[in-house]
Amino acid sequence: MEITRTIIAVCLGLVVASQAQDCSKPVPGPNMDLKDSDIVLTTFPDGHRATFVCSLGYTTAGGSRVVTCTAGTWSQVTLRCEKKICGSAGQVDNGEIEYLPGNEFGDRIVVTCNLGFRLVGKRELTCGDQGWLGRLPVCEVVTCDLPAGIPNGLFSPVKDVYNYREVVQYSCTGDFTLSGSKSVTCSEDGTFTPGLPQCTEVECADPKVANGEWVSGSRPPHKYLATVTYRCNAGYKMEGDASMECGLNGQWMPGIPKCTAVTCSPPSTITSGTFSPQKPLYQYQETVAYSCDQGFTLSGSKSLSCSLDGTFNGSPPTCNTVTCSPPPTITSGTFSPQKPLYQYQEMVEYSCDQGFTLSGSKSLSCSLDGTFNGSPPTCNSKCF
Repeated sequence: MEITRTIIAVCLGLVVASQAQDCSKPVPGPNMDLKDSDIVLTTFPDGHRATFVCSLGYTTAGGSRVVTCTAGTWSQVTLRCEKKICGSAGQVDNGEIEYLPGNEFGDRIVVTCNLGFRLVGKRELTCGDQGWLGRLPVCEVVTCDLPAGIPNGLFSPVKDVYNYREVVQYSCTGDFTLSGSKSVTCSEDGTFTPGLPQCTEVECADPKVANGEWVSGSRPPHKYLATVTYRCNAGYKMEGDASMECGLNGQWMPGIPKCTAVTCSPPSTITSGTFSPQKPLYQYQETVAYSCDQGFTLSGSKSLSCSLDGTFNGSPPTCNTVTCSPPPTITSGTFSPQKPLYQYQEMVEYSCDQGFTLSGSKSLSCSLDGTFNGSPPTCNSKCF
């Protein structure tokens, strides 16, 4: 009987010892951590209740946060943690919100304003554990303050505030001209662009007229309304006005003339003749010489020159057929044919009367100089 009691007592002690076994650190589920003092413990006594909380950025989606150590084993973890969702950030009047990439914990939103509006506040917000961190910015209409004035200049319209894209025009007073853009625009950042122009005293550069020379008028520096007159060198003709005036924009009005070389087109051709040299264009004072074909004689000026008006001076000559008056008559003889005029190279033949004999050339021909060449023959009496 004593032995039986001893065996029962030992078994009960083993059971009690088995039931009181400690637990190691419980394994958390996804996206959760132990809470408070449970974080630092490495062993947990039998019956201990450990508590889990969802990690930063995650929120409880169901299940129990508590697990219990029983005989060295933890009860099943049923807590579920889902990523924190911040939801819609709201709306920004006259602007847009871009979600990068969405609206979960750690995501960002970027706010941009519509054209003509500017951002007031933080451009970016982040989805945090308690929702979107910070306040949504606002988009205010862009306005520009009164632009700066410029020395010796004016601008219009003049007002306290200018709306986005409103334009201001600048101008200069007196003898000053505008350098830069004459208009500036109220831009997105609330400033006028481009940069302000400047008013500089009007001065025209000394005109450069190639192949020309100054005749009269002002000398450098040429101020507003100053006038100058130029002429072209010999052999050049002017294109444009000889006189010009320094304008308000610092430019000569109506423009700087040009001196271009005088050239002549080929002169008129002539019938039965030609001229030389022959070329497409002739320079000022260049001369052409005319000549006639054989059997023709030149009437008029033999040469013409290219003149300042771009034409050859004078009228071209003409080529007339060479003719000869009748040749001299001879004593005791005659010639034939007999006519009022003879053509170039036409011949006459002499003959003597009966009882006379011919001495000299029997025939003469009409030459280029309009006379019969050579001397006429003579008729001598025959001696019996």
